[in-house]
Amino acid sequence: MKPYILKSSELIPGVIFDADNNNFEMSGSSRPEDVRDLFYPMIEWLKEFGEEIAQGKYTRYSKEKSLIFKVKMEYFNSSSAKFMYDIFEELNIIHKSGIPLEIHWYFDEEDDDMREAGEEMQDLVDMEFQFVSM
Repeated sequence: MKPYILKSSELIPGVIFDADNNNFEMSGSSRPEDVRDLFYPMIEWLKEFGEEIAQGKYTRYSKEKSLIFKVKMEYFNSSSAKFMYDIFEELNIIHKSGIPLEIHWYFDEEDDDMREAGEEMQDLVDMEFQFVSM
């Protein structure tokens, strides 16, 4: 499956969804003018990835080799949070299909708000996150 890559700017996060190299990451800030235009392609990519997993196209993930999704956000607005929730819901579907999944939520050790945002997201999607202080 072709990787989905989006270069970051002041308003949009950097995104890498690369299934072949187990490189899944969102980083930077998210406060786009049109949040749907930003997030729908990501959600659609994850849905297609989940379908390919269901068809047996990805066998590289195992207990020894989990899918690792890294979140290194500095800021995201409330509109972005809703769509990030949708991304985590897609990841949860993938996880429930039997793919071992780790979510690493990175935050600045002085940024309590970002850690709390991760904890709230973890509770909403009912998945365990690993919190990594930078």
